[in-house]
Amino acid sequence: MKYFTTLLFLIIFLNFSSQVISAEEKEILVKLKADSEEIVSQYQVAKDEGVSHKILAIPEEEYDETLKKLESDPRIEYVEEKIPFHYLTNDSFIVHQQSDFQLINVSQAWEQYNPKKKPIIAVLDSGVDVFHRDVTNKIYKPYNVLNSSSNVRDNVGHGTHVAGIVGAETGNGIGVASIVKDAYLMPVKVGDEFGGSNLSLAQGINYATENGATIINISLGSYEYSKVVHEAVQHAVEKGIFIIAAAGNDGTNSKMYPAAYKEVLGVAAIDSKRDRLTDFSNFGDWVDVSAPGSSIFSTCSKGIISPFKDCEVTDDYMYSSGSSMSSPMVASMAGLLSSQDPELTNHQKRHIIEESSNIDSSDAVKYKHGRVDVLSSLELYHSENRLSGKTSVHTSSEIAKYGWDTVERAELKPTEKDMNTELLNRSGKYALLASNQSFSDSLAASALAAKLDAPIFLTFPNKMYDVTASTMHELGVTDVILLGGENAIPKEIERLLKQEFNILRLSGTDRFSTSVEINDYVAKQGGEVIITSGMDFPDALSISSYASTSQIPIVFVHKNGIPDKTEEFLQKYNFETAYVVGGTAAVSDSIFKELGKLSNPIRISGKDRYETNVEIINYFDKGQSKEVIFATGKSFPDALAGGILASKQNAALLLVNKEQIPTSIKKYLIDKVENSREVVEFQTLGGTIAIPSNVKWKLDNLIYESYYEGKYE
Repeated sequence: MKYFTTLLFLIIFLNFSSQVISAEEKEILVKLKADSEEIVSQYQVAKDEGVSHKILAIPEEEYDETLKKLESDPRIEYVEEKIPFHYLTNDSFIVHQQSDFQLINVSQAWEQYNPKKKPIIAVLDSGVDVFHRDVTNKIYKPYNVLNSSSNVRDNVGHGTHVAGIVGAETGNGIGVASIVKDAYLMPVKVGDEFGGSNLSLAQGINYATENGATIINISLGSYEYSKVVHEAVQHAVEKGIFIIAAAGNDGTNSKMYPAAYKEVLGVAAIDSKRDRLTDFSNFGDWVDVSAPGSSIFSTCSKGIISPFKDCEVTDDYMYSSGSSMSSPMVASMAGLLSSQDPELTNHQKRHIIEESSNIDSSDAVKYKHGRVDVLSSLELYHSENRLSGKTSVHTSSEIAKYGWDTVERAELKPTEKDMNTELLNRSGKYALLASNQSFSDSLAASALAAKLDAPIFLTFPNKMYDVTASTMHELGVTDVILLGGENAIPKEIERLLKQEFNILRLSGTDRFSTSVEINDYVAKQGGEVIITSGMDFPDALSISSYASTSQIPIVFVHKNGIPDKTEEFLQKYNFETAYVVGGTAAVSDSIFKELGKLSNPIRISGKDRYETNVEIINYFDKGQSKEVIFATGKSFPDALAGGILASKQNAALLLVNKEQIPTSIKKYLIDKVENSREVVEFQTLGGTIAIPSNVKWKLDNLIYESYYEGKYE
């Protein structure tokens, strides 16, 4: 069969006008170019699918000749014969539902599952028994493409069994459970006891697309490529729908469609008892993941007579096997992710399922990714691109391990040695330790940390976790600089650390004088200085990475006053330029004028902390950063060690809030992604309280949308 190249188009299959096709006639689909409807006027139109698509009824004896004639007509984009699609089932009775759930960690996932909204999952199949007690409350917009009605009676039983796996009502005290627990089921009948076709399947995909489906499961297929089905799939994916399909049951690596389309997640079947690919499952690098598909217990239609077995176990439940069963299991898993975060895109759900799959399963070499794991998918949803621990102290250790394989020896000495003869000079492998309750101390030390190429660790004032010392040892640290006085880091913590490290404390009587003590080591006569509010941390956090990169000291002022120690520091070094960070609510105009007597002040600010954050990046970064690191713009200490990491990674440090992505941050990201020649990498700092997972995945979508499109479309 020859197919002609065509642009992606929109097909809407609604209000079909069906005609009965005699046994002596065969159906054929043609896609017309513009204004070419007169071509088919001489043929019987079995179904009129709008301006471009016509399904013609051709007498069998004229079929071959007509097919050649239509294929050679330049006014026709392509011609496609009717291709049979078969239900992908292989029956046997071995295991119970629970063993399948245990293998892919469903129960453990439910402990972390926090559903927000019921997804709509379309089941394109032989229909569904809509009165079955385990699915009847979940039925949504059923449709029969074979006769353009809402009657989706399942005369085969295949679709009912699939529907139960996808979305059987969970927790109702009867029957079976589904991974998603609670979802709407959209039954779309695309076949009867003889199977479906490319024509009916394309119609079913488009019906689901236009009627609100979130996910589509297709447990039937064909070894013949169908352009009309592929175009329907592409249209659905462009509309944001996630399509999952069965890989087939012939034990071959031959491609089964639609599972083999790039846009579709193809699913192979494994035997849960052995954690091995079943003997019947298809396989190959065109198959994406695997899921249990051997002896799956689910709903069935009672009393039917068909190639699909009757309900042999109970009145309305049975076991059945096939990739037809593994595909809806993954569709239900996709529904769980949709319910957890309704704003996840189809590509993000696919990425999560693929990347969280168990690649250690025995037959992973027979398909692209591994066996799906529901618990791992939720864990990845929360943890991917996130540096965090159970506390801010643990997070600082994770940041240190991410940024440093080992700490190199460095010289602790002031830049202006002649002006600071009283300061200690010492060689060592350094780490800095600050209180997680005293934001200013760690932020003031950004330049010193960069000078020593040293990570910043955090501690609680009343407790030191073992993870801090163990991570320091892991990185080869020999010397620890304590930031702040004994109110910030008590004597007891210093005593414990002295047993294992050389200790130096840099402190003053308050945060203002402490920042001066720290920055005497980095200040340069006639150089640059950063001045910001000592009463709030977002502005200092925003600029901390550039303070690190250029080793510019950060000192603090009051909104309406300059502390004596800060003023003495500014006079001592006679800075050429002072960057005043934040608006007048942080540093008043009167203080800005006072600073003008001591240096050349430049104010960098926006209307809020997020716009100020972007203004800082635009001023210092100038598009040079290769990565992005996100931190909370609210009062969480998780991000305090982030400035030195951002500097080390050549990353822009961006602030977000836990409700949404601020407009100024969103605009910056869009511009950065559009102007970057490479994929922008990102990390978030802190746990889900600081930056919730749904916000993290919104950021992911802004950054990786084009990457996902290239990968999956």
